[in-house]
Parts: sequence; C-alpha cells; structure tokens
Amino acid sequence: MARRHDPSDDEFREEVESHVALETDRLLAEGVSPEEAAMAARRKFGNVTRVRENFYESRRVMWFEDLRHDTRFAVRSLQRSPAFTAVALLTLAIGLGANTAIFSVVNAVLLRPLPYNAPDQLVLLEHPPLGGSPAWLRDAWHARSRTLTEFAGIEPSAPATLVAGIQPMPVNAAHATANFFALLGIKASLGRIFAETDTQPGAPAVAVLSHSFWIRQFDASADTIGKSITLTDVTLTGEPRVIIGVLPADFRFPVADPPGEAPIFARMQPDVIVLSRDDAFQQVIGRLAPGTTAAKASTELSGIFAQEASARFSARFVERTRVIAMPLQDRLVGNARYRLLLLMGAVGCVLLVVCANIASLLLARITGRGPEFAVRAALGARTGRLVRMILTENVLLAIFGGAVALFLAYWSNDVLRSLLAGRVSYVETVALDWRVLAFNLAVAAAMGVVCGLASLATIWSTRHAGSTTAAGRSITRRPRLGLTLVAGEVAVVFVLVLMAALLSQTLWNLRHTRRGFDASGLLTAGVMPGASGTIPELQNLTVTFFGTIVDRIAREPNVESVAAASTVPFSGPAMGMSGVSVVGRQAPDKTPPVSVAAVTPGYFATMRIRLIGGRDFNRGDVPSRDRVAIVNEAFLRVIASALTPGTEIQFGRSRLTVIGIVENTPDTSLRRPARPFVYLPMAQTIGSQFAFGRLMILVRARSGDPAALIPTLRNTVWSLGHDIVIDDVSTMDERVGAAVRTERDSALLFGVLGAIALVVAVAGVYGVVAYSVSQRTREIGIRTAIGATHRQVVAGIVRESVWPVAIGIGIGAATAVVVVRAIAGLLFEIRPTDPPTYVGTAVALTLTALAAAWIPARRAAGVDPVTALRAE
Repeated sequence: MARRHDPSDDEFREEVESHVALETDRLLAEGVSPEEAAMAARRKFGNVTRVRENFYESRRVMWFEDLRHDTRFAVRSLQRSPAFTAVALLTLAIGLGANTAIFSVVNAVLLRPLPYNAPDQLVLLEHPPLGGSPAWLRDAWHARSRTLTEFAGIEPSAPATLVAGIQPMPVNAAHATANFFALLGIKASLGRIFAETDTQPGAPAVAVLSHSFWIRQFDASADTIGKSITLTDVTLTGEPRVIIGVLPADFRFPVADPPGEAPIFARMQPDVIVLSRDDAFQQVIGRLAPGTTAAKASTELSGIFAQEASARFSARFVERTRVIAMPLQDRLVGNARYRLLLLMGAVGCVLLVVCANIASLLLARITGRGPEFAVRAALGARTGRLVRMILTENVLLAIFGGAVALFLAYWSNDVLRSLLAGRVSYVETVALDWRVLAFNLAVAAAMGVVCGLASLATIWSTRHAGSTTAAGRSITRRPRLGLTLVAGEVAVVFVLVLMAALLSQTLWNLRHTRRGFDASGLLTAGVMPGASGTIPELQNLTVTFFGTIVDRIAREPNVESVAAASTVPFSGPAMGMSGVSVVGRQAPDKTPPVSVAAVTPGYFATMRIRLIGGRDFNRGDVPSRDRVAIVNEAFLRVIASALTPGTEIQFGRSRLTVIGIVENTPDTSLRRPARPFVYLPMAQTIGSQFAFGRLMILVRARSGDPAALIPTLRNTVWSLGHDIVIDDVSTMDERVGAAVRTERDSALLFGVLGAIALVVAVAGVYGVVAYSVSQRTREIGIRTAIGATHRQVVAGIVRESVWPVAIGIGIGAATAVVVVRAIAGLLFEIRPTDPPTYVGTAVALTLTALAAAWIPARRAAGVDPVTALRAE
C-alpha cells in the first residue's frame, strides 16, 4: 500500500521558507538589492495565510480519505474472518445489550424528568407519624406559606367497584383536589379536567378516566364524555358521576413507592379519578417559590404545623412531628434507586468480562497478523497509522455489536417492565429514546478503543521486528497479557456468581421457612359492603353480611371450607393495640403493640393453622356470651410466657378470656419474626372498639385450581348488591410468591448475569489456551519427540492455564468480601461472608476453567510431532 507523507507544521514552515529563499537567491544573482529581493520573493510566493489554510484543508481531506480507506479495509478484514466476527459480535451484543436494557430503565426512572410542568419545583409533603394532611393544616399552609406558591391534594389509589350499565367491575380509584391537574400542567386529551366550579354546592359529581381505562372499557369512544358511572369505595356511596374528561396516554399519577407494610398487590395507577372531599386526609403536592429550596420549605411548614397543632395534639406529639418537603421525583423513585444502581453495577461487571474476553480475542487475532504488519512497516507505514487502522476495525466491530445490542434491549424491555411493575414508579415508560441510543453508542465506541489498546504492544514489537521472517516464526513465549485478562475475567465472574449463589440461597430459605398455614388450594379476596351508618350499625351489618356470604359459598360443590377475616398473611398490616396485659399479673414497663384480627368460625381450619392448645371459635361465641380470644405463640413469647387457655387478658377496659393458642403465621413479610397476635370472634366485635369495614374471604377448594372459584365468589357477593367492592383477588400461593418476588427476581437477574459472565469467561479461557497452544506447536512437538507422554503434555498445559484462574479467584474472593455488602440487606438467614458459598463458588469456577483448558490441551497433545516440526 502506497504511503502518504503527512508533513507537520514545522515542515510546512520550512518548505515555505525554502521557496522564498530560492526566489531571493535568484533575484540577488540578477543584481537586485537584498531588501528588494526579499520583499519581491515574498510577494511572488503570495498570501502565506491562505496557503496555510489550503494546506490544512488538504490535510483534513486526506484524514477523511484515510478514514474511509480504513473503514473499507476493516469491513473486508472482518468478512475474511466470519467465525471470529460472529463470536465477537455475539459477545458484544450480550454485554452491551444487558447494559443498554438496564440503562433504559435507569433513564426512565432516575434520569428522565417527570412529565409535568417544571417538575424540579414540585415537592411532596410528608409528616410522620401523622398519616395525611387534615383540612385545617392545609388551610393554614395555604394562608401562611411563603416558600410554596401552589398546593394540591391527592389520596392514593384504592380499590372500588364501578357500575357502567348493569355489570359491576373492580377498578382502582384515586381522589384529587380540583387544582391537581392544573398544578401539574396536565390537559385532557378528550373533554376537560376538573374545575373549581365542580366543587360548588349543587354541582354534579364528576369523574376523569385514565386513557388506558377509557380504551379498555369504553372502546376509545368519543361519546364517553357525558355518560354516567356509579362508583363505590370506602368513601363513596354509589352516587352517579358524569364523565367529563379522559387523561393523556402518557399521564402517570404521582404514586410513591408503597411502604414495606403495604399490601403486596397494591395497585399503583388509577382507572378513575374523582374530587377529594374537603374533610379528607390528603397527601399534599406543592410547588416551590422561585429561589427557595425543599429544606427551607420543610422548616417553614414544620413551624406552621407546630403552631396549628399545639391546640389539637399533645406537646410530645407535636415535638416529634416534622414536615418533610421532599422533591417529588426523589420520593417517587424511593428505594428503586438503590435496586437499579445495584443492577446497573452488576451488568457493568458483565461488561468488564466481555471487554476482557474481546481483548483476548483481538490480541490473539492481531498477533496472528504479524506478517501483515511487518510488511506494512517495511513499506514505510508508521506506528500511528497501524494503530489507527486497528482501532478503526475494533470500533467498527463494537458499533456493529452495539446495533445488535439495541435489538436485544428492545426485546428485553417488556421483560424488565413486567419484573419491575408495581414496585418502580414510571417503569411502564421505559423506551429506547435518544439518551439510551447515545449511551449505547458511547459505550460501544469506548469498548472498541479500550479493547483495541491491547494490540499496541504487538504492533510496537512488529514495528521493530527487523524482518518479515521474524514476524512469521513461531512464538513460544507465554501470552502474558492474555493470561492477565483471564485472571481479571475470573475475578469479576467470581463476584457475580457468588452474589447469585447468596441470593439463590436467600430465596430457598424464604420459600422453606415455616409459614404456619397451608397455601395450596386456597383462594382469597377482599370484600367491602360500602354501607354507611354508626359504628355499631356497621359492625352488625358486617357480621351479618359476611356470615351470609360464608354460608352461601360453603354450599358450592367444589368448596371444602369458607371463612372471613379482617386480615390474612401478606394482605397488609393488621390493626394494632398497645397496653395489652395479663389479668392478675404486673404489666411490664414496655410491651410491643399486639396485632388484632377478627375472624369467623372455621378460619383456622380453612387456613389449616395448627391449634396448639384449647379450642377453636364456634357459633356460640356471640355478643351475649363471655368475650373470648385466641392468641399465637409469639404472644406467649413476648407478652405472657406461661399463659394457658382460661387466662384472662386485658385490652384497655375490655377483658378477654384466652380459649386457644395457635401456631405463628406471618403478617406482612416472611423475613420478620411473627408478631404477637390476638384473634377475636367476629360476632363479638359488635359494639367494641374494633371496626372492620373490609374483610378477606378465604375459600378452600376441594380439588383443582382454586382460581376456578373466582366467578363463583364474585357472583355470590354481587348477588347481595352491585355496589359491593371486590378487590385483591388471588390465590394464597400467589400471595406467597409475591412475598418473595423481590428475592426471586434478584436471584433470577443475578443468576442470568452470572451465567452470562461465566460462559464468556469460559470462552476466554478456552480462547487464550487454544491460542497459546497454537503458538507452541513446535515446542509441544519437540517435547513429544523426546519422550513426553500424552498425559504429561495435557497436564502441563492445563497446569499452566490454571494459575491465572487461581489468581483471579483469589482476587475475586478478596473483592467480594467488600462488594457483597451491597446486597446484605437482601439476604435472609445467610451471611454475606458465608464460607461454604465462597468455597463452592471457587470450586465451581476451577472445575469449569479446567474443562475449558483441557479441550484445547488434549487436541494439541494429539498432534503428530513430525507433522508439527515439518509445519514449523
């Protein structure tokens, strides 16, 4: 290939001066004075600045021409090695695809601004332990706050029953103030949003639909506006509501991450939004005034709260209550930031393994092209020119891999959305936008450059080889750089495989922890009558209502047993009571709160909770009889260790006789120890301080899938009234699965990433050993010729190959001791430094590496020594 000469700036100046000097000498020879000769020579040469610009322009054209030639050469070179290109592209696509997919989630959840007007000015006001903001506090903030310019109230999504026509259906309803949409800058895609006139006395009740619900239920008909629906939930009494608008398709209700005590099946996005009542407790969203901060708003609003609350609450309560104004995006992200960054770090480790593996493949490929580089060097190619040619080829390969990775990321987006749905806000907006494309391109280009740097030493040695013959000889030195890359790969893989092993054991421990009930064949559903009246009237109606439902469902042929309860495992926190004591014993100075549940007779039999002592509830436990209770084992452990059936316990002014003791069952999580529980017969809650407006129905099927009983359950309940709310319908197996969903998904994701990294690392070990063996053909032939056996040759090659693996395992184990602490909060009944897991991971990696090294070693040992020496 012809070599172009690219003159430097110094050479350009020297050439200009030489032209001027020659012309000056010619004029001097003609008798012109030196001063006039110099000036005339300058004039004849012309404008030096213009000549310099033309020179630089020619250099730019030359550079683009070189780049075009390098690109065409790189494409031809990759086409000549289809096996290498296919393996490299597949490896790059896997590593880049995983990173691109996870970054698309990080971009949607953490980086992309919220789809509201000036989202950086929005804050969410919270003031634990006060759940929501009452009307008097909101009015005070409106009147006196200077740090916030606007306020809007919302009530999170809750289950409701909607009747559009005749057939009722479960929906999710949220409440908002009239200025809620205006504060966020949201306009209706059809109809209109709420207006202040909708809150005037006598104004008709109105509702706004989500875009997805409008399509799903009303077939995206424009005639939906003006239709009436009947909506019932815990606060709505079935009043007809006029549909006034449909929200945009990209609107997302600002739902924060549900707290750890929330029901597992809590819905995040509402189907219908209605106006909040003025007296409701609300979450408040505010907009910061120009020049202020969330910290200043927190201080001001806390002061206003302290002044207004001093006449309503105790001084101690007011003192420990602080208003926190948190940026809305930070609050919506919640704990998802930690989980997503942890996952991004894991896929980043996979990318490191891919980089090391690609670098090893490129090193072997470039070393094998030594004669080609020697010829180019002999023809005058500079080292920089060779480096640019190789880097162009590597970057082009990486960009091709990035293009394939985009398809993998697009395909995996649906999987990621399903895995994170219900736990990460705005995960449904994950898409491949310009940020994701830029990230993919930048990482691909960086990988191409970094991997290509491994070839610099080879090109330098080729440049100084001295002859093409030296470049073509067998090289018997060990590929030290390749072995170093292998050690690095193994270290990273050790960390990933170890984390996957720890998370898998956590999942196993949770699945096999003692639950105290039998989940198989059990169907559960939340039911709420939606009636109004005094508390005793509601309690009496609740007992009668659920008694009727239990009796009707029990008559169905495939139903083994039915019961109702105010709470079941994983349905949310139970009602708590403090100050529980045993009658006749001195109460301890401090006792933890006790969870209370109301159940119908047959609950423990339906759940198959073991009765340890005493008796179960029966239909004789009515209000006219002595009040009774059943406690669990945790109650004995925490409250009264020597309690037996017949002992009396006291709740404030109420006395209950303990008639039975049952096994512990989980409340909201399998991770936490069982809480002290007191179970009450539902019939005896009438007239007491316990009021349960919503109960869970439990149906145990005789055979088959309990989900088949869902239509029967709904028809039976709705036969008593179309305004009855049915929600949270699921089998108990689904509840148990949802309780370990985070651990299952974490184990799955880290397991997949660990498996990918392991496969890539094994390919790297195999490639390095195979390349080393191919370069040592002459040496192996000589050893075999002088008497080395097949086994000795194989053992020697494998032994040399295991050293970098052992070093990598040692580095990985030391690194893992620090890195694994990042997932310590996800582990259950296993330590981050569990020795058997470390040893098992090391043994598994060693055996895998031995197998990868043994295959090329066995093939090399079978080569005939005469053939090997003749080829050399």
